[in-house]
Amino acid sequence: MKKILIPTDFSEPAEYALSLAQELAQKADAELHLIHVVMMPHNERVEVTPKGTFADGILEDYTREFLEKSHQYLKKIVDGLKLPAGKVHYQISSGHPHQVMLAYINKHNIDLVVMGTQGAGNSPMIGSNAQKMVRIATCPVLTLRQPVRLSDIKTITFACDLDEEQSLEGIGALKKLQQITEAELQILFVNTPTYFNTSRQIQDKLTYFVQKHQIKGYSFALYQELNEERGILSFLEEQPEQSSQMLALSTHQRSGLSFWLAGSVTEAVVNTVGMPVFTFQF
Repeated sequence: MKKILIPTDFSEPAEYALSLAQELAQKADAELHLIHVVMMPHNERVEVTPKGTFADGILEDYTREFLEKSHQYLKKIVDGLKLPAGKVHYQISSGHPHQVMLAYINKHNIDLVVMGTQGAGNSPMIGSNAQKMVRIATCPVLTLRQPVRLSDIKTITFACDLDEEQSLEGIGALKKLQQITEAELQILFVNTPTYFNTSRQIQDKLTYFVQKHQIKGYSFALYQELNEERGILSFLEEQPEQSSQMLALSTHQRSGLSFWLAGSVTEAVVNTVGMPVFTFQF
C-alpha cells in the first residue's frame, strides 16, 4: 500500500476520507494523491498541477478564475497535511469523475482509493460515484459515511463466499489493512437456500481458503438468511459495537458483483451502512 488516492469535492465526507487516508499513509509510509474533478463548459480538457495549468485551448477569464480558486483551496488542504515533503501529490482535472479517477488510478499505479459517500444524488465527486468506483476500480476502494480513526476500528468483518478464485492482491491488501489497524479479522459466510452449503462443505471451503491465503488470527461467523444482502446487513445490525467495525467485500470485475451476491448488494451496502466499507475486485 504505497499510493493512496483521495477524490475530493471539498465537502465534509471528503474531509472524513482525507483524515483517514492521512492516518493510513503515515502508518504505511505511503504517498497521498488528491484529485479534484471539474465539469468544464464545452467539454474543454483542463489539468491543473503544481507545475501549472494545461488546457486544450484558450480559457475564458471566468474559467481561469474558477480554476485558480479551486487550486488555491486544494493547495491549502495539501499544505495542512502532516506528511513529509514529496509524499503528497495533487491535481485538478476536467471530465466525468469516475472516468477521470479510473484513468488516474491506472496511470499512477494507485493501491487504494479512499472516498466519502452520502449516497446517490449528492455532489459529482461522492455519492453515486463512490458506488461506480466500487464497481470499476482496478484497486481496492475504502468508502466511509462518517468520521473514523484507525484506532476506532477493532474488527474487520470480511463477508465472502470462500471462493478459491478470490484475488490474491485483494486479499493481500485486506491483510495489510488488518495489520495497519491491528484489528481482528472476522470471516463471515452467509448460507442461503439458493446457494446452500452443508456444514462439512463450509468447513472444507474455510480450511482451503485460509490456508491458500495464509490467513492467521481470524474468527469465523456463519449466518443463515434468505439472501446474502439481508444476511450481511442483519449480521452487522446484531453486532454490539458497530462503531468499531469495518466491512470488507469482494466484487466481480465483469458485473460489479460477486456471483454469489443477490442483487446490487455491494452498492446497497456501501450506500447504507454507517461503518467504513473496504471493497476489492476478484
